[in-house]
Amino acid sequence: MKTKDMLLALCMVVLGIAIGFSFARKVWPPTKVIVMRFNPVGEMSVAAKAGDHLEWFNGGVHTGVTFKYGLSACTNVGDAAKGTCTMKDSLFYKFDCLASGCQDPGVGGGDDTLQGTQFVTGGGHLPPPYADPATVTVYCDPATSKATADPPAVQGKLGTAFTIQVAGATDFTATFPAGTCDPGDTLNDGSPSCRIKPAVTVDTPYTYGITVQGCTNPGTATLKELKP
Repeated sequence: MKTKDMLLALCMVVLGIAIGFSFARKVWPPTKVIVMRFNPVGEMSVAAKAGDHLEWFNGGVHTGVTFKYGLSACTNVGDAAKGTCTMKDSLFYKFDCLASGCQDPGVGGGDDTLQGTQFVTGGGHLPPPYADPATVTVYCDPATSKATADPPAVQGKLGTAFTIQVAGATDFTATFPAGTCDPGDTLNDGSPSCRIKPAVTVDTPYTYGITVQGCTNPGTATLKELKP
Protein backbone atom coordinates (compact mmCIF):
# COMPACT_ATOMS: atom_id res chain seq x y z
CA MET A 1 0.00 0.00 0.00
CA LYS A 2 1.32 3.44 -0.91
CA THR A 3 2.23 5.86 1.87
CA LYS A 4 -0.49 8.26 0.69
CA ASP A 5 -3.11 5.51 0.91
CA MET A 6 -1.88 4.48 4.36
CA LEU A 7 -2.12 8.05 5.66
CA LEU A 8 -5.60 8.38 4.19
CA ALA A 9 -6.71 5.13 5.83
CA LEU A 10 -5.22 6.22 9.16
CA CYS A 11 -7.03 9.56 8.95
CA MET A 12 -10.31 7.76 8.26
CA VAL A 13 -9.80 5.54 11.32
CA VAL A 14 -9.03 8.51 13.56
CA LEU A 15 -12.04 10.39 12.19
CA GLY A 16 -14.26 7.38 12.80
CA ILE A 17 -13.08 7.09 16.42
CA ALA A 18 -13.70 10.80 16.99
CA ILE A 19 -17.22 10.58 15.55
CA GLY A 20 -17.89 7.50 17.67
CA PHE A 21 -16.83 9.26 20.88
CA SER A 22 -18.90 12.31 19.97
CA PHE A 23 -21.98 10.17 19.35
CA ALA A 24 -21.45 8.20 22.56
CA ARG A 25 -21.29 11.39 24.62
CA LYS A 26 -24.67 12.43 23.21
CA VAL A 27 -26.31 9.06 23.75
CA TRP A 28 -24.61 8.18 27.04
CA PRO A 29 -23.55 11.47 28.65
CA PRO A 30 -21.08 11.20 31.53
CA THR A 31 -22.80 10.98 34.93
CA LYS A 32 -21.85 13.19 37.83
CA VAL A 33 -21.30 10.88 40.80
CA ILE A 34 -21.85 12.43 44.24
CA VAL A 35 -20.82 10.60 47.40
CA MET A 36 -23.30 11.34 50.20
CA ARG A 37 -22.74 11.43 53.94
CA PHE A 38 -25.12 11.74 56.91
CA ASN A 39 -25.50 14.21 59.71
CA PRO A 40 -25.58 12.84 63.28
CA VAL A 41 -29.36 12.28 63.27
CA GLY A 42 -29.31 10.30 60.05
CA GLU A 43 -31.51 12.71 58.09
CA MET A 44 -30.41 14.86 55.18
CA SER A 45 -31.77 16.90 52.31
CA VAL A 46 -30.65 16.84 48.71
CA ALA A 47 -30.97 19.29 45.84
CA ALA A 48 -29.14 17.56 43.00
CA LYS A 49 -29.73 17.96 39.28
CA ALA A 50 -31.59 15.52 37.04
CA GLY A 51 -29.17 12.84 35.87
CA ASP A 52 -26.79 13.18 38.83
CA HIS A 53 -25.90 9.82 40.35
CA LEU A 54 -25.88 9.68 44.15
CA GLU A 55 -24.25 7.00 46.29
CA TRP A 56 -24.80 6.81 50.05
CA PHE A 57 -22.18 5.38 52.38
CA ASN A 58 -22.15 4.65 56.11
CA GLY A 59 -19.01 3.26 57.65
CA GLY A 60 -17.44 2.80 54.22
CA VAL A 61 -20.20 0.61 52.76
CA HIS A 62 -23.30 1.41 50.71
CA THR A 63 -26.34 2.04 52.88
CA GLY A 64 -29.94 2.39 51.79
CA VAL A 65 -32.12 5.46 52.23
CA THR A 66 -35.82 6.18 52.18
CA PHE A 67 -37.32 9.41 50.84
CA LYS A 68 -39.78 11.26 53.04
CA TYR A 69 -43.43 11.95 52.29
CA GLY A 70 -43.78 8.98 49.95
CA LEU A 71 -41.78 10.75 47.25
CA SER A 72 -39.11 9.09 45.12
CA ALA A 73 -36.23 10.91 43.50
CA CYS A 74 -34.78 7.94 41.59
CA THR A 75 -35.30 6.93 37.98
CA ASN A 76 -35.16 3.24 38.95
CA VAL A 77 -37.54 2.04 41.68
CA GLY A 78 -35.70 0.28 44.49
CA ASP A 79 -32.28 1.82 43.88
CA ALA A 80 -32.42 4.03 46.98
CA ALA A 81 -32.79 0.99 49.25
CA LYS A 82 -29.46 -0.23 47.85
CA GLY A 83 -27.72 3.08 48.49
CA THR A 84 -27.69 4.44 44.94
CA CYS A 85 -29.92 6.77 42.96
CA THR A 86 -29.88 8.51 39.60
CA MET A 87 -31.94 11.67 40.05
CA LYS A 88 -35.02 11.78 37.83
CA ASP A 89 -35.49 15.55 38.29
CA SER A 90 -33.87 18.58 39.92
CA LEU A 91 -36.29 19.07 42.81
CA PHE A 92 -35.65 19.14 46.56
CA TYR A 93 -35.99 15.94 48.60
CA LYS A 94 -35.54 14.93 52.24
CA PHE A 95 -34.43 11.40 53.09
CA ASP A 96 -33.48 9.17 56.03
CA CYS A 97 -30.79 6.55 56.44
CA LEU A 98 -32.21 3.02 56.69
CA ALA A 99 -29.30 1.74 58.75
CA SER A 100 -29.06 2.25 62.51
CA GLY A 101 -26.65 4.82 63.88
CA CYS A 102 -25.88 6.68 60.66
CA GLN A 103 -23.27 9.30 61.45
CA ASP A 104 -21.54 12.13 59.63
CA PRO A 105 -17.88 11.10 59.31
CA GLY A 106 -16.89 14.76 59.12
CA VAL A 107 -14.92 14.34 55.89
CA GLY A 108 -15.64 13.82 52.23
CA GLY A 109 -18.19 14.59 49.55
CA GLY A 110 -21.70 15.75 49.16
CA ASP A 111 -21.38 19.08 50.95
CA ASP A 112 -22.02 21.10 47.79
CA THR A 113 -25.25 19.13 47.23
CA LEU A 114 -26.53 18.43 50.73
CA GLN A 115 -28.47 21.44 51.91
CA GLY A 116 -29.24 20.44 55.49
CA THR A 117 -32.57 20.48 57.27
CA GLN A 118 -32.78 24.27 57.09
CA PHE A 119 -32.67 24.33 53.27
CA VAL A 120 -34.93 26.96 51.69
CA THR A 121 -35.36 27.22 47.92
CA GLY A 122 -36.35 30.88 47.84
CA GLY A 123 -35.60 33.99 49.86
CA GLY A 124 -34.02 32.38 52.93
CA HIS A 125 -34.60 32.63 56.66
CA LEU A 126 -35.41 35.72 58.62
CA PRO A 127 -32.97 36.37 61.48
CA PRO A 128 -33.74 34.96 64.97
CA PRO A 129 -35.61 34.60 67.28
CA TYR A 130 -37.46 31.61 65.80
CA ALA A 131 -40.78 29.91 66.41
CA ASP A 132 -41.13 26.18 67.09
CA PRO A 133 -40.36 24.74 64.63
CA ALA A 134 -38.24 27.21 62.66
CA THR A 135 -38.97 25.36 59.42
CA VAL A 136 -42.20 23.79 58.12
CA THR A 137 -42.10 21.46 55.10
CA VAL A 138 -45.09 21.40 52.76
CA TYR A 139 -45.56 18.59 50.24
CA CYS A 140 -48.20 16.80 48.22
CA ASP A 141 -49.43 13.63 49.94
CA PRO A 142 -49.22 10.99 47.16
CA ALA A 143 -52.12 9.00 48.65
CA THR A 144 -54.63 11.88 48.61
CA SER A 145 -53.00 14.45 46.30
CA LYS A 146 -53.52 16.94 49.14
CA ALA A 147 -51.17 19.72 50.20
CA THR A 148 -49.85 18.79 53.65
CA ALA A 149 -47.68 20.54 56.26
CA ASP A 150 -45.07 18.79 58.40
CA PRO A 151 -45.48 19.56 61.25
CA PRO A 152 -49.12 20.65 60.98
CA ALA A 153 -48.80 23.36 63.66
CA VAL A 154 -46.35 26.18 64.39
CA GLN A 155 -46.13 27.73 67.85
CA GLY A 156 -44.28 30.95 68.52
CA LYS A 157 -44.16 34.10 70.57
CA LEU A 158 -44.69 37.59 69.24
CA GLY A 159 -41.79 38.54 66.96
CA THR A 160 -40.51 34.99 66.33
CA ALA A 161 -40.04 33.81 62.75
CA PHE A 162 -40.44 30.59 60.78
CA THR A 163 -39.91 29.52 57.18
CA ILE A 164 -41.92 27.25 54.88
CA GLN A 165 -40.09 25.05 52.38
CA VAL A 166 -41.54 22.80 49.68
CA ALA A 167 -40.56 19.17 49.06
CA GLY A 168 -41.02 17.39 45.72
CA ALA A 169 -42.30 20.49 43.88
CA THR A 170 -40.97 23.83 42.71
CA ASP A 171 -43.44 26.18 44.38
CA PHE A 172 -46.17 26.49 47.01
CA THR A 173 -48.55 29.09 48.42
CA ALA A 174 -49.40 29.50 52.11
CA THR A 175 -52.11 32.06 52.84
CA PHE A 176 -52.40 33.37 56.40
CA PRO A 177 -55.19 35.47 57.96
CA ALA A 178 -54.79 39.21 57.38
CA GLY A 179 -52.27 40.86 59.70
CA THR A 180 -50.63 37.61 60.80
CA CYS A 181 -47.21 37.75 59.15
CA ASP A 182 -44.53 40.32 58.52
CA PRO A 183 -43.52 41.11 55.76
CA GLY A 184 -46.70 39.64 54.21
CA ASP A 185 -49.51 37.18 54.79
CA THR A 186 -48.93 35.14 51.59
CA LEU A 187 -45.81 32.98 51.50
CA ASN A 188 -44.35 31.20 48.48
CA ASP A 189 -41.02 29.90 47.18
CA GLY A 190 -39.74 33.41 46.53
CA SER A 191 -40.91 34.79 49.90
CA PRO A 192 -41.06 31.81 52.30
CA SER A 193 -40.70 33.42 55.75
CA CYS A 194 -43.11 34.85 58.34
CA ARG A 195 -42.50 36.85 61.51
CA ILE A 196 -45.48 36.74 63.87
CA LYS A 197 -47.07 40.18 64.16
CA PRO A 198 -48.71 41.90 67.15
CA ALA A 199 -52.11 41.48 65.47
CA VAL A 200 -52.05 37.77 66.40
CA THR A 201 -54.02 37.06 69.60
CA VAL A 202 -52.15 35.13 72.27
CA ASP A 203 -53.05 31.42 72.56
CA THR A 204 -55.47 31.61 69.63
CA PRO A 205 -54.96 29.09 66.78
CA TYR A 206 -54.99 30.59 63.27
CA THR A 207 -55.68 28.36 60.27
CA TYR A 208 -53.73 29.00 57.09
CA GLY A 209 -54.28 27.50 53.65
CA ILE A 210 -51.70 25.61 51.60
CA THR A 211 -51.41 24.78 47.93
CA VAL A 212 -48.52 22.91 46.31
CA GLN A 213 -47.73 23.19 42.61
CA GLY A 214 -49.04 20.12 40.77
CA CYS A 215 -51.12 18.95 43.76
CA THR A 216 -54.86 18.56 43.19
CA ASN A 217 -56.26 19.37 46.64
CA PRO A 218 -55.41 22.32 48.92
CA GLY A 219 -54.75 21.75 52.61
CA THR A 220 -54.61 23.64 55.90
CA ALA A 221 -52.32 23.98 58.93
CA THR A 222 -52.28 26.13 62.05
CA LEU A 223 -50.26 28.93 63.65
CA LYS A 224 -50.53 29.66 67.38
CA GLU A 225 -48.94 32.61 69.16
CA LEU A 226 -47.85 31.73 72.68
CA LYS A 227 -47.78 33.86 75.81
CA PRO A 228 -44.51 35.78 76.23
